[in-house]
This record gives sequence, structure tokens and C-alpha cells, in this order.
Amino acid sequence: MSIGQNIRQKRLQKGLTLEDVANLVGVSRQTLSRYENDKINIPIEKLKLLSAALGTTPSSLIDCDCTNCEETDNSHFLSSDTYNTLSEDEQSL
Repeated sequence: MSIGQNIRQKRLQKGLTLEDVANLVGVSRQTLSRYENDKINIPIEKLKLLSAALGTTPSSLIDCDCTNCEETDNSHFLSSDTYNTLSEDEQSL
């Protein structure tokens, strides 16, 4: 599943509306809808807030089971410029 599909599934499982989650994350309902429909990329800061609001982890939203990965380098999800600006803790998400 895509990131957007995972977000929608988690949101619906929790019984939350687009408006509920958008308010928790600090985005508009329309922006959250665009995330769920994979129309726009999700900034890493918003991905963290989304995962917290949905009671899950960023890895589960991006559908990466890092327990089975040989390496947990998440740089392949971000441009190298963006990845290099993250702290070590953020890079290990």
C-alpha cells in the first residue's frame, strides 16, 4: 500500500475524520486529503506528527518493516540534501 493509503486506513481504524487528524497535525483538511490520495509529498516533520496522531510509527506509514531490512538507512526516502539536514535521531526513524 502507498503512504496515503496507510494514513487513510489508520485514520479510519481510529474513527477519526480528515478534520480531526488535520487539526492534530497542523494542516488543512484539504492538505491531509492530498496526502491520503498521494497527490503531494509529506514533509518529514508532518510524517512524524501524522504517525503520532494515528498512534503508529513513520515506518509503518511508509510500509517499511525495518526489522527485516538488512540496513535501516532511511536516506532513500528523502533527497540527499534533505536527509543530510536531519539529526542522527531523525535519520534513524
